[in-house]
Amino acid sequence: MEKEAVFVLLSEPFRAIEETVKFKDGRKGVRIRYDANTAECGDFYHSMSELYDMRLALTVALVKVIDGLITPLATRVTCWKSSFHSDGSMYEGYFIVGMTIPQFEGPDHQISWHYKLEHWDKFHVIELPKAPQYDGHTSADVIKRLMEI
Repeated sequence: MEKEAVFVLLSEPFRAIEETVKFKDGRKGVRIRYDANTAECGDFYHSMSELYDMRLALTVALVKVIDGLITPLATRVTCWKSSFHSDGSMYEGYFIVGMTIPQFEGPDHQISWHYKLEHWDKFHVIELPKAPQYDGHTSADVIKRLMEI
């Protein structure tokens, strides 16, 4: 049974506030679909599961292509995976996969994602005992860095 569309406010990331009315105060929202039978939600085109599966497939393909790439500044992009963050911690049942992108000036850039351990063998990259020290990158940084590769 598909529920009526709900609207999620975008002003508070990671904490969805559902509204079933139009926003008179100008706040932005997005229409989502929720299927009570499968507990799936999505954007009327793809479910969240489909989007995460596509994200995984795109990451696997990207590291296959990018690992060892020589950039225009003659530096080598390194792709890696690790069972642990640099401080030895990790989310239970997950690992981290990432890229280190050397910069001509300043510290190296990173791009990283967490995936369930069941996907470990899909990534054929160097295995590190611990991930490199986190550089503080945000989702916005990852998007920007991906667009610059």
